[in-house]
Amino acid sequence: ADVIRLTRNYRSTQTILDASYQVIQNHRLNDNDDGRTYSRIDGIKAISILELSTEKAEAEAIGRIITRQIGGTGFHSIDTGTVTDANLTTARSYSDFAVLYRTHAQHQILADVFSKQGIPFQVASRDNALKQAGLPELLSFFKIIEGCGGFFDLDNIVQLALPGFGSRALEQFKDWCFQNRFSLTEGLKKAVRFPVPGLPAPKQQQLNEFSNQVRQYHNELAAMSVPDKLQYLEKNTRLESLLNKNPQTREAFDGLTELAGQFGTNGADFLAATALHTDTDVYAHQVEKVSLMTLHAAKGLEFPVVFIVGCEQGFIPFKRNNAEPVDKSEERRLFYVGMTRAMEMLYLTRAKKRRIYGQTLPRELSPFVIDIENQLKMDETPQSKKKKAEAIDKQLKLF
Repeated sequence: ADVIRLTRNYRSTQTILDASYQVIQNHRLNDNDDGRTYSRIDGIKAISILELSTEKAEAEAIGRIITRQIGGTGFHSIDTGTVTDANLTTARSYSDFAVLYRTHAQHQILADVFSKQGIPFQVASRDNALKQAGLPELLSFFKIIEGCGGFFDLDNIVQLALPGFGSRALEQFKDWCFQNRFSLTEGLKKAVRFPVPGLPAPKQQQLNEFSNQVRQYHNELAAMSVPDKLQYLEKNTRLESLLNKNPQTREAFDGLTELAGQFGTNGADFLAATALHTDTDVYAHQVEKVSLMTLHAAKGLEFPVVFIVGCEQGFIPFKRNNAEPVDKSEERRLFYVGMTRAMEMLYLTRAKKRRIYGQTLPRELSPFVIDIENQLKMDETPQSKKKKAEAIDKQLKLF
């Protein structure tokens, strides 16, 4: 058998490949294969390193770089000095940029800063897409109507569908179902014919009305497509106010209905898809927005400009609070994957101190970044006004 090594890279510049190789070169699984790839794509001769004082300063610096490279976010960007060439040298759009991080929690400060700076962004996160207020309730309602809901789904929607029913009455109904080995669907049907023992008459009536409502919805929605079913539930339940509460929730709902369009009238397949959804599945390729995503979610994607934030001990490599040992080899490979998502420009950033679980802690540069030789790294940390003035004074003294 012949061994054919795939060593040609068609994505990244040679500089990015050289730097990423140095992260893994002494930590390969197979000593017979150095794992090196080549592209021969010319580009910037160094990757950019930024060391900022805090996580907010880190996010703001990234925002300024993006704004500068797209030519500004407003009419007065040149007048205010935000940009200098109005995007005349390199044509960039927001979708050319990705900001990658090791943990989901890191995206929040980036999202806050980008919102204030007027930079459109998308968070490629399953939780962000499916756990916005109203969406878990919508999916639970849909599952119950489709006949595949469980008691957890009933807990999810009881305040919306059975206001005032109360936790005691809910537990009585659930206990009755458990004792008789009824599924939720069976229990709702049986409760109409056989009153739940000990349940007060007003509560029993309320439960019967809900059961009849579920049956009515099931019949009315049977011939509809899945997107139409979701939109029907939005309009005909108390979910509408939740789903229109803010732009992020509305956008998440629109994304869910777009996904639902792939399944025709098959609600079961749609629900299976949402259960198996990953962060990468919710990434929208076609939108003109900066992508915020974890290193894991970035696998298989590519962007002209990539920022990897939080290049610090504790994030890269990742270490939990309880000091569990981490697989450093796997962490190196993950960092390598993140670096090689970049096609033209790569920025590695870190904060010197960061607020974590309510505490502001000093942070050290990631050892993975230290492994990259200095000639491939360029320090682009923004200077303070005081340092800039000192640099000018020193320069003037030379003449």
